[in-house]
This record gives sequence, C-alpha cells and structure tokens, in this order.
Amino acid sequence: MSFILRATLFVVGAVSLSLLVLLSLSSSYSPTVDINYGWLINANIFLSFLLIVLTLSLVRKAWLRYKRKAFGSRLIIRLVVTFAIVAIIPVTLVFIVSNQFLAKTIDTWFSESVDTALDSGYGLGRATLDAIKSDVVFQTKQVASSIEAEQEANLLSVLEGVASNNSSAEIAVFSSKGTILALEGAGKELIPDFPSSALINRLRAGGSIVQIESPVEKQDVLQVRALVLSNYLIEWDDMLVVQWIEPIPEVLVKDLEALNKGFNDYEQLLLGKEGISKMYNVTLIFTFLLAVSGALIASILLSGWLIGPLKSLERATRVVRLGDFRPLKTDKLNHELNDLLSSFNEMMLKLSAAQAAALDSERQLKTSSRFFEQILAHLTTGVMVFDKSWHLEQFNSSAQEILGFPLLSYLELPLEKIPVISEQKSFFEKSSPKNYEFQHRVDVVRADGSKVSLKMATFSLPNVEFDNDNRIILVFDDITALLDAQRSQLWTDMARGLAHEIKNPLTPIILSAERLNKRLKGKLEAEEESILVKSTNMIVDQASSLKTMVDEFQQYARLPSARPVRLNINALLNEFLQMYSGDPRIKYHSPDDTNSLFLEFDKDQMLQVLHNLLQNAQDAINGKENGFIYIKICTTNIKGTERLQLCIEDNGPGITSDVLSRVFDPYTTTKAKGTGLGLAIVKKIIKENKAEISLTNRENVKSKNTGVIVTLLFDRIE
Repeated sequence: MSFILRATLFVVGAVSLSLLVLLSLSSSYSPTVDINYGWLINANIFLSFLLIVLTLSLVRKAWLRYKRKAFGSRLIIRLVVTFAIVAIIPVTLVFIVSNQFLAKTIDTWFSESVDTALDSGYGLGRATLDAIKSDVVFQTKQVASSIEAEQEANLLSVLEGVASNNSSAEIAVFSSKGTILALEGAGKELIPDFPSSALINRLRAGGSIVQIESPVEKQDVLQVRALVLSNYLIEWDDMLVVQWIEPIPEVLVKDLEALNKGFNDYEQLLLGKEGISKMYNVTLIFTFLLAVSGALIASILLSGWLIGPLKSLERATRVVRLGDFRPLKTDKLNHELNDLLSSFNEMMLKLSAAQAAALDSERQLKTSSRFFEQILAHLTTGVMVFDKSWHLEQFNSSAQEILGFPLLSYLELPLEKIPVISEQKSFFEKSSPKNYEFQHRVDVVRADGSKVSLKMATFSLPNVEFDNDNRIILVFDDITALLDAQRSQLWTDMARGLAHEIKNPLTPIILSAERLNKRLKGKLEAEEESILVKSTNMIVDQASSLKTMVDEFQQYARLPSARPVRLNINALLNEFLQMYSGDPRIKYHSPDDTNSLFLEFDKDQMLQVLHNLLQNAQDAINGKENGFIYIKICTTNIKGTERLQLCIEDNGPGITSDVLSRVFDPYTTTKAKGTGLGLAIVKKIIKENKAEISLTNRENVKSKNTGVIVTLLFDRIE
C-alpha cells in the first residue's frame, strides 16, 4: 500500500472519529454542538461514504491480487475474512442490542408514571406557594383590619404586635401616595422595599395583591409580597396601604427551582422524543460503519505489515538461485518477523561465505581444468573418457583429428555407437579389468576411407567424487606415419643392400656376355651362333634391367635432401607440360588467378613427381579409347589454412581396393614390368617437402572404378 493511500486513510479515519465524537456529544445538548448539528450529520455522512469507498477499493484490490495469485494474497484474504467475522458479528450484535436498549430506555423516559409524578410534584409546588401566598394575604388583611380598628395613633403598636409573632416578615404601612407611616419586622431598614407604581395602580383596582418575587439585590432569593388597601382614609384622596413581605424558606426555594427545571427539561425532551431516537440511531449507525471499515482496513494494513517481510523473504529466495546473497533490511521493532529476517540474514551471510569459498574453489578448479585442458589440447595423443558403462564423457581435439570426425554429437552415447572404434568394445571389455592397464595396436578405416594404425591403451581411473564409480580412459596414437617411416626405412635399408649386392656383379656379367659374343662370333655354325647371340643379348638385356632396377633402388635409398624454393606452380606446370605437348590426351585447366599460386618445393623433385605421376596416368590409359588425363589447380581452405590443391585425374581402369590401401608401399605395382618404387619415391619426395598426397578411385553412378585421382596438397605462400 502506498504512503499516500495510508495517509489518506489515517486522515479520513481520524476526522470521522472526531466528527463521531462531536455527534455523540450532541445528545448532551451542548449549545455549540446543537447549533452545528446539521453540519455534523452531513459531514459524517460524507466521510462515512468516503471511508466505505476506500474500504471497498482496498478489498477489491486484495481480491484482484488473490485472483492473480500474487504472493501473500491468500493471507490478506484470510485476515480480511477473519477480521470481518471478528468485527462485524460482535459489532452487529452490539448495534442491535444498543438500538433495542435505547428504544426501550427512551420509552421509559416518557412513561405515564413519570408524567404523573412530574405533574404531581409540580402541583404540590404550586399548592405550597399558593398556601404561603394565601396565608400572607390573610395576615396582611388582619393587619389592615387592626389598623382600622385602632386608629392611626396605635399604628406602631399594632405592627409591633404582629411582627413579634412573625420574626421573618417585614410589615410596612404607607400612604397610597408613597408616604411611609410605619415599618416593623426582620427586614426593617431606613428605606423599605417600596412597591412600584404599577403595583399601586393594580392595588387600587383590586384592593389586594399578592405575588412571589426576587428582591432586586438578591436574585437567588424568593419572597412573597402582599399589598392590602385599607378602608381607613388619611385624607379624602389618600388611603392607607399595608405591605407584608415574607421570604420563602431557602430549602423550599431550591426544591421548587429543581422541580421547575426538571419539569421544563422533561417538557423539552417530550417535544424532541423522535429527534432523540433518530440522533442516537444515526450515531450508532456511524459507529457501526466506522468499526467495520476500521476492522477491514486494519486487517489489510496488518496483512501488508505481515506480508512485507515475507515478500522480502520470497523475493530473496528467488534471487538466491541467481547467486545474490545480500541481507534483507529489518526495522527497529522487536517482533518475531525481525527474528525471522535476522535468521535469514545469518543464513545469507553463511551462504555468501560458502559461495565465496565455492567460487574460489571453482576458480582453482577451472584454473586446474584449463591447465589440463591445454595439456590435453596440445597432446598429439587422442584421449577419450568413458564411464563404467562405456558412455563417452569427454575427449580432446587430437582424438577427433585421429579418428577423422567430430565427437561432440557422440557425448553420452555408448562406445558401440561411435564409428571407427565401435568394433573394439568387446576387445576392450575383455582386456581391461579394473585398475589394470592394457595396450594393443589396431588398424581401423576412417570415414573418408583412409586406413590408419592406432596404438591404444585403456585403464581404469577412480573418480574422486564418487569412489564407487570408476572412469575408463582410452588413449591412442596414430602410428601410421611411424609405421610408414619404419617400413620406408626397412625398404631403404633393403634397397641399399640389394643395390650393393646386385650392382657389383652386373657389370662383369654384361662385359663377359659381350666379350663372349665378340670372341665366338664367326667361329660357330650359323645356328649355334644365332643361339649364342640371342643368349648373350638376353643376358645383357636382363642385366641392364637389373641395373635399372638397382638404380631405382639407389634412388629410393639415397633420395637427396629437399632444397625447397619459391615456385609458381602454374608457371612450372606450363613449362613441364611442354615436354608432353605431343600427347593430346593431357588437358590442363589453368586457374583464373595464375600470378598468386606460390608454394615452396624442391624444383627438381617436383619435376620428378610430375613425371612419375603423368607416366603412371599414361600407362593407365594406354590402349583405351577416349582416354584422358585432366590436370587442374585450385585453392582450398582446410582448418583455417589456405592451401593449393593439384589434381591429376585419368579414366583408366583404376586400382583394386586391396592394392589401394598399400599403393604407396615399395614394390606395390599393377604393371607387368613395374618395380613398384615409383609411387613410393613420389610419396617420399612429397613427405620430404612437407606436402600431402592421396590417391582415390573415380567411381561412376554404379560405383565402378573409372580411373584414378591423385591429389597433392601444398601450403600456399604469398
């Protein structure tokens, strides 16, 4: 709830309560409140309506939060319902009982017995006063009669006699013109209380007057004044007036005043009976509305106060998942919610410390992991990690390079689903018991059809996190190049030995055959001489063939070190193909950019490679109709490195698969008179110049061999 709304509710509630107090005070007939009674009613109606609107808006807002399933909305609704039940039911009962009680109480105020009692009291007071007045008039008339009988000379004695019997009365005799003739009694003063001219005039008209009045100097005292006009004449136009003033007892005056005031109040209440009922009913209704609205608003405010810390906890638990362990703010009040927040903050501090320790440990682990990853990444050995069920968990880049395909898509897959090495699972399972290392060599065929020799080792490694769950490590090296080198060295040593052992006797054999032919020429019969010539020629030819083969052995065994120079492969090919310009079957497709095709290679050895490859291609298409040899150069990007690719393609018979796998091995040939050293020398030259060579069959749509493609790859230089 916003601060503005809380302030508005507080102001409206305070003003409503104040106006309700003022309205309740109106029942005491305070003049100030009575004057503004209408304004109070209207103000209370307006503020009650405003309070109801605010309460309903808060309840509606709480209900909408509940419909949206907002956090804490169920608690708000529960508290609102609870407070409503706790407040509305008792307040309603009090309202009903109070209303009935007030109605019956007001009715009892104006019952017939009360009316009779008040009338009787009022009549009793009247009768008492009338009796006093009658007594005073009677005594005054007696004084007047006595004066008439005793004459004026005995006036004072008459008054003294009467005053002695009535100590509280003041008796005065004076003329109707205002001349004092005699004064006697308790209130005897120099200047007696002379009646007004109006009373004298009334006296002349009636002969006697009696009234109850208050002295001018004592407004809180009542007295009875009686005036009697005597028949005794002082002068022909002046008569004698007797005045009797007797004070009413103070106790009787107070009782009469109380009785008179009560009677007047009762008369006013009787006239305003319906208004009083309405006033109390309106006050009760406003009190009821204020109590119910206050209870509902208090429940919403209380729920907001309760939900505030809980919402902070809920929000904090959500951000904890993101690694935010900042403590929550607490207020200065001492209550259980603060204890809960304090406990949560302590947990946050511990989690923060644990997170810092975990991050530090993770940082160290990552550093160590990166260190080992860098080691694995720079290892030429392929490394693959399997779980105890032979599911792939980890690998390094060398493993992908050696196997010839990406391994990322095979993570979590079993070994039998991984190409190239899937057939080795049964061998691994039989040969690799727990904590036992095993090594062996296998020949596998990669996806591109190339055959590689791998030296594999498997061993179990206990997992430091789960002692009962071991990992199986498979490491392997591509030893194809090593085996090729060993094989090449073996062939080199053998070729060198054969060349030495064969070449030495060849020259004497050739010379002996030629000398034998020369000495016996013309000395034998024609038939025998013909046999001799054929035999010696055969010896010389075969010896020459052996010598040629020995020369090739020597060339393979003593290949000179490469002296690479910067070459423009396009220019070199154009120059080289001039020697084969007479063969129309050779077609060269030069690239568009012919001035930037540079590489480093020994020029003489490059020419030797081209000669060997073209001669092999020519031999392959000899005798074939529509035979062709295509030569083309292009650039390609392999693993981010730009390279030059030279392809020599023919449409000869191709090479069988069993020969293709060892086509670059010495003494492997498909020719009747071939030595099998040509491609071996080519590969050795290519390797010496840090280039690559591959040989594949051309296949038609029916997967039949229709020739050979020899591909050379060179690093391109600027």
